Amino acid sequence: MEAKVSKLVEQLEASEREIARLQSLNVENQKLQQRITELENALVGATKDSWGNTFNTQAAKILNSNIEKTVPQLLSKIEQLEKNVQEKDVVIAQMQQTAPDSVISEFGEIGAYESVEF
Repeated sequence: MEAKVSKLVEQLEASEREIARLQSLNVENQKLQQRITELENALVGATKDSWGNTFNTQAAKILNSNIEKTVPQLLSKIEQLEKNVQEKDVVIAQMQQTAPDSVISEFGEIGAYESVEF
């Protein structure tokens, strides 16, 4: 039974590592979205600057094209990451619900007093 509990703990730890990785990717995506917003604002500000509008129309078109290509990819990646996080949350919740019961049933009172930290 220790092997089952150990396996559950390992699975839970792997799930938590995956969630942490997904959360860091989510943070990275948020930073990228913020950078896109900053670039868009800089583009708007560049056309209004008093230094002669050296940011020409062709460069603006290229930048806008790149932004238009990047934003949908980022949004799709964020949706995928959010879906993965939700799925992992469900798995962790299921493991947390089943793990304590199996420990108590296997180890009796000792299992009821000791808690397994994940």
